[in-house]
Amino acid sequence: MKSKELKLVDDLANATDDRWFNPTIMGIALSNQPLYTLDRIMELVTHIIRHQSMRYKTSWEAGETSEGLFLAKELNDSVVELIKKYEWVNLRLPQNPKTVINQIKINDEINRSRLQPLYEYEEKQFIS
Repeated sequence: MKSKELKLVDDLANATDDRWFNPTIMGIALSNQPLYTLDRIMELVTHIIRHQSMRYKTSWEAGETSEGLFLAKELNDSVVELIKKYEWVNLRLPQNPKTVINQIKINDEINRSRLQPLYEYEEKQFIS
């Protein structure tokens, strides 16, 4: 038995495969929802952008990509900057790993150093 989320994913994927699917109509209809629903939709959009951005990197390395994945990468960079700039109260957005590590309360500095990644990475690469 599939969860509500997976059923919705299947329905959305099937709808977008249809030649006559119009994303503008769906966007307008979703924008006319109550504020709580809009916040949840924006959380969903943020997670879609994040995961498509990660897919862009692997697709690029494999020698294939799309304009949609490129757009997701650029939007993810903007989302990362917004997450750093503002304190989000009602939205559950992905977090920067450095923020997560800093939130862990550890008395022993040696234990904290074990949590640090052993490799260098771009801060924009991860926002989970």
